[in-house]
Amino acid sequence: MSHAMRTHDKEIYLNEDRYSDPKEIHKRMARLALDSGVLKPGAVVADFGCAGGELLHHTASVCPDAAYMGFDVVDELLAKAAQAVPQATFRPGSVLDAGLL
Repeated sequence: MSHAMRTHDKEIYLNEDRYSDPKEIHKRMARLALDSGVLKPGAVVADFGCAGGELLHHTASVCPDAAYMGFDVVDELLAKAAQAVPQATFRPGSVLDAGLL
């Protein structure tokens, strides 16, 4: 996905609020990670293209003792995510950036 397209989509994510009613895919991903033992206290969870941090918000609600990091190329989305998930670390970046972690 190009940066231009991502910037265009930012309005959708800035106006969306799925923190109290998570997307079904976010619930399923968190449940699978918990059930497999991958998501556990002390685990590190990174979300590339985190948008407003909704996946991290839900995942942190089911496993608060993991460490959470979110990356996005849109500064406004990172600011929204940081407010919604204050226990997480958010940084500008893309999965395409070498050496990001």
